[in-house]
Amino acid sequence: MADEKLQLAVETYLNRKSRVVHPEGKFDGKKRFYPTLDEKRTCCDSIRFPSAAYPFSWLVHCRTMIHVACLFDVEVKDLRRAVKLKSNQPLVGKTKQVSPLPLYIWLNS
Repeated sequence: MADEKLQLAVETYLNRKSRVVHPEGKFDGKKRFYPTLDEKRTCCDSIRFPSAAYPFSWLVHCRTMIHVACLFDVEVKDLRRAVKLKSNQPLVGKTKQVSPLPLYIWLNS
């Protein structure tokens, strides 16, 4: 069960980091983000209240590893380790082929 929670936390963190998935919440009329009660955790208590100058303070925080670890009730160090292991895995079928020709032209000009 703990391993499943950790894997789900890794996927959630990576998806939020790449902005594929967004934290649960809403924006008010002045475009300030507020997380839902299900999204908000004790780690959010130290984050500044959204203002006109910093409307996304909670939105940015809800994408952090600390918040995702609190959200899934896993240790931050375990989440960090699992994310690092997943990030070091080779991407199968998603590698981009880059032509060395522009570099060759630039070096020889």
